[in-house]
Amino acid sequence: MKNLCSVIVAAYNEEKNISLCLECLVNQTYKNMEILIIDDGSTDKTSLIINTYIEKYPNIQYFYQENSGALAARKKGLNIAKGDFITFLDCDDEFYLDTIEKAMKGFEIPEIDIVLFDLQISLDETNKKFKRFEYYTNKKVVDGKDAFINCIGQWGVHGTGIYRKEIFIKANNYYLNFNNKNYINNDEIVTKMSFYYSNKVKISDAVYLYKFNINSTTRKINKNYIFILENSLIFEDICKKENIIFDYNNVLFKDVRYMYNIFKRWRFELLNKKVWIDILKKCLKLILYNNGVKELSFKNKLRFYRMYLFLTFLGFYEK
Repeated sequence: MKNLCSVIVAAYNEEKNISLCLECLVNQTYKNMEILIIDDGSTDKTSLIINTYIEKYPNIQYFYQENSGALAARKKGLNIAKGDFITFLDCDDEFYLDTIEKAMKGFEIPEIDIVLFDLQISLDETNKKFKRFEYYTNKKVVDGKDAFINCIGQWGVHGTGIYRKEIFIKANNYYLNFNNKNYINNDEIVTKMSFYYSNKVKISDAVYLYKFNINSTTRKINKNYIFILENSLIFEDICKKENIIFDYNNVLFKDVRYMYNIFKRWRFELLNKKVWIDILKKCLKLILYNNGVKELSFKNKLRFYRMYLFLTFLGFYEK
């Protein structure tokens, strides 16, 4: 008897994408799977389209919740899932028809806790050309701790794959001890902690197509995007508690600089500029109080003080 795999799909106003998403799931060559759709308060025709599939496919389950964000949708899906193995599919992305089957074969090795997909990333909005994600290693099986270390300050491995549910829930619940707000990139920290708790991670050839979506929160102006930095601070707290040592000041500086450049592009259209300024300055002050500025290169020291002065000046006029 093949192991049950639970596929969790969070959907919010996905009437343009949900059909293709479900088609690639119901036609998977791996048949022992349940498809859990968590509708996060859609107001378009998403639910109507889903209902046409529920009538045909008994392994699809549909659950509606008031708009609560991705974290709440994922938590609901985890609580419902009956499988010992779980994976996630975004509505605007796609599996090959043999993706689940190929990935599940990886768990034939008992010590494997996570099987990563062959992540292929769209190069443009046509979604016809894809570039394969490049790992930090050529090995097909790596230690969970090694995968974790290579995701600090970079993505040496990605997070799309199939997880043993017990590992993912352990990581998810641990993160919720630090934060239960719906920050944009909650899943990134949960993914990293899943690596940390894993014995072995396998890199498979099961394809996941990550498509270009012009409406993605990472490609359009999003007033809440700044809260990525709050997760950077939470990640540092987690690592301190677990006695994980890394060059935190340089990693945080890199994150702040990334968000600072986005802020400069968006600031004339942001209605919560003060929030952005306060969070950016909070992170810079933390680096300062940790004596982290002295660890930066000369060029980054100049960038640090230039950012701080600009934000201080701008903050004065945003009071």
